[in-house]
Amino acid sequence: MKKLLIIIDGMDDDPHHALGNLTPAHFAYMPALQHMRENVPKDLCTRSWFEALGYGLEVKDRDFCLRCNLISHHDGILTSHYGSEVSPRQCHEIIDMLNNQYCSEKIKFIDCGNFRNLLIVHETEASIKAEAPDEVSHIIDT
Repeated sequence: MKKLLIIIDGMDDDPHHALGNLTPAHFAYMPALQHMRENVPKDLCTRSWFEALGYGLEVKDRDFCLRCNLISHHDGILTSHYGSEVSPRQCHEIIDMLNNQYCSEKIKFIDCGNFRNLLIVHETEASIKAEAPDEVSHIIDT
């Protein structure tokens, strides 16, 4: 069966007072996107799952696969959501450190060669509660 993966990326913005304190994406009339959001199948594969397949990794039904992007920050402020100040060598070293600290039979960080990386947790029943990036700045060690 063929599948289509639609990635709506880069639509995040700040709320604006002229838009009733909504972001442009929340303010805009986009019935097709609203329909897609309301009708996403519960078993839809995530972007990270497809990326893992692209790297030749086997991800099973009970595996939990996440993007694990490296970022840059200064004084607890996010300066780059794509690790612009982190070299490919440093990215590799960071993933190695994460694996040395947390890797197990079930948990593995995958080095994808740049700021985009993967985290796979094997054989789990996991759920996600996502937070907006600007709401997690308090957890960044400075």
